[in-house]
Amino acid sequence: MKVFEVKEETNLVSLSSILKAVMAFGFVHIVLVMNPNWFKNHILLGEVVAIIVMLLSMLSKKERNVYRISFDEEKKLCEIGYYIYFFIRIRKVYSFEEINYRYGKTTVGRHVSTQAIQIRKNGSLVVELREQYNIGWEKEEIDAIVHYLQESKALKYVD
Repeated sequence: MKVFEVKEETNLVSLSSILKAVMAFGFVHIVLVMNPNWFKNHILLGEVVAIIVMLLSMLSKKERNVYRISFDEEKKLCEIGYYIYFFIRIRKVYSFEEINYRYGKTTVGRHVSTQAIQIRKNGSLVVELREQYNIGWEKEEIDAIVHYLQESKALKYVD
């Protein structure tokens, strides 16, 4: 069994994640203010919707909040641990047959491209580890994971 973990976690709550949650919360309130009669009659429902939208916006990028990846070649399983809502730890187990990986440059924001490893299941993103905007993975740790995957041939590589 080969285990890769973040050595030193950085602060999970970034300014951009807080800003996105506040913007989602504000958007729902703007929609509610545009309909003042409905808002007066259903203020509790409106606030519940605003809080749900804010929580869903915090949940949207869980594939970047990965703190642990382990590969068990005997059982042919990959266990991935990640954070939801920045403090709840969840672990999911995938078999080697149902996931594959990709390693290469990805574009982050405007004109910034970094090396990233992406683990996918049926085309949907499960894990994205990159040099920037993660919870503490460094280039050497990402390179060690890629080297392990290339040597062991545990997961299938796709372009």
